[in-house]
Amino acid sequence: MNFSRLAQATLAHRWRNALMLFAVFIGCFSGVHRVVVDFSATTFFAGEGKERTALEAYREFWGSDDTVAAVLVEGGDETLLTAPRLAVMKQLTAALRQTEAVEKVASLTDLPRYRLQFGNPVPWGWLVDVPGDPAAQESWAEGILSNPFLVPMLLSEDGRLSSLLVILPENVDDVVAVRTMIANLRTAIRPFDGQEGLKITMSGVPAVRADIGDMILREQFFFVSLAVVLMASLMLVLFRRFYGVVIPLVSAMAPCLMVFGIMGWVGEPIGLLNQAYFTLIPVIAIADAIHMVSRFREEFQRKIDAGEAPTKDLRDSAIQAALRHIGAACFLTTLTTVVGFCSLMTAEMPVLRSFGLYAGLGVALAYLSVLFFIPLALSLTEPRLKKREQKASRVDAMLGFCGRITTRRPWACLCGAGFLVVLAIWQGSTVIVNNHLTGVLPAGSATHHANQLIDEKLGGVISVRFDLFGSPGSMVDKALLEDMLALGTELEGLDGVRAILSPASMVAYGATILGGPYAIPSPGNIRRVFSLAKMDETSGRLISAEKDRAQ
Repeated sequence: MNFSRLAQATLAHRWRNALMLFAVFIGCFSGVHRVVVDFSATTFFAGEGKERTALEAYREFWGSDDTVAAVLVEGGDETLLTAPRLAVMKQLTAALRQTEAVEKVASLTDLPRYRLQFGNPVPWGWLVDVPGDPAAQESWAEGILSNPFLVPMLLSEDGRLSSLLVILPENVDDVVAVRTMIANLRTAIRPFDGQEGLKITMSGVPAVRADIGDMILREQFFFVSLAVVLMASLMLVLFRRFYGVVIPLVSAMAPCLMVFGIMGWVGEPIGLLNQAYFTLIPVIAIADAIHMVSRFREEFQRKIDAGEAPTKDLRDSAIQAALRHIGAACFLTTLTTVVGFCSLMTAEMPVLRSFGLYAGLGVALAYLSVLFFIPLALSLTEPRLKKREQKASRVDAMLGFCGRITTRRPWACLCGAGFLVVLAIWQGSTVIVNNHLTGVLPAGSATHHANQLIDEKLGGVISVRFDLFGSPGSMVDKALLEDMLALGTELEGLDGVRAILSPASMVAYGATILGGPYAIPSPGNIRRVFSLAKMDETSGRLISAEKDRAQ
């Protein structure tokens, strides 16, 4: 490609070309209002095919699997099973239910106590009502702590931790919505924090997602601003001209804005990975922009030093000479970078494919800005350079020294570089891979601490769900429930499994209310369990109304 002729054609009709370039920018950037922010784990990890189809079918029937936030109540070194502390938890549960955007709240203070009348269980007070007799309090607490329906899902084995499960009705994949919901919940729990020595903290996947959203917005604002300030400062030192700062910055930022606009038009969300475009694309794009402006100044200065007058024609010829010298080199660097990013399109994960595609697009747009925007912008500058004395700068002296070292001691330099590569590989082999979503948060954050406690001593933050299918009524078959309960017991023995909740565990707990052991009762008593107050709400999330599907 004749880059000099391209620059000449661009400058020949500069205002018309500038308007066309601006129209293209506006056309791309105008899609930014349609960009959505999606930091969901589904978008980040999910692939395509039958697994994704099964997940969508599950969510369509049961609802989203990550809408449960948890409010962690810490009692310190003392048990929560005291009348004053349980009273605070009851008030907290009531306050959460009154909070906007809360669908349901599950708390150990909600479970009724039953007594049998004529062989039928009848609600009689609450399970956490502390007996008035001090002698009965110890056996009452032991009964609570041995309740498999409460421990460890809602209460830790030592009784010092409890989680209130808050079911959110909206799509928690929307980071803007979930930030608002979590903020409302934190406002609701704040008056109770510290009462009776209790420490109350928001936790769970929605809280992590909200905190990650806040952290990303905060850090992106800081680091993008820092990058712009540093780049502007360095270019001001390098060029000492206003245009030497503005033109490269605009050339670097415009492709980034265009990429986000294009993402908005095609419906690609901003996620955990591609939010890095805010710094990645400008940092890559600024290099070629600086090359172009620097080469223009060199060409212009060379002509001035040769005795030519600083006219606009001289300026335009310097622009053409600069693009002729750096156009091909920048094309090769751009091509290799684009190919490198586009190689990610061979990955199985959709998030990696889209990241590579739009990163490559951003780099390509940055090269186009070098070809068209920078020549047009430079053509508007005033040719003010003066003839200078030939004097090597400190940078020239340092580069000359490096050149002499590498040419005089090539093998020593190669061996030194090889040693550094081996050292880097050795250190890289010790890097720990951590895909924990909570690990994205700072180690000192309250949400991170609360999630660790829930994972260690309560029911855990992340759930794995089995979607069971059968014929109508099959999910309440006694033999099937016994197998389900046995499977749950086996799974509880696996590393990392904190608790199992299933129709079988619910029925077994209901059997204890009927006066029997924690086991699957007779078919008649199975039906009685499902008719119990408060059991219907729990069973609705575990088994379908037709009893043909369960989880």
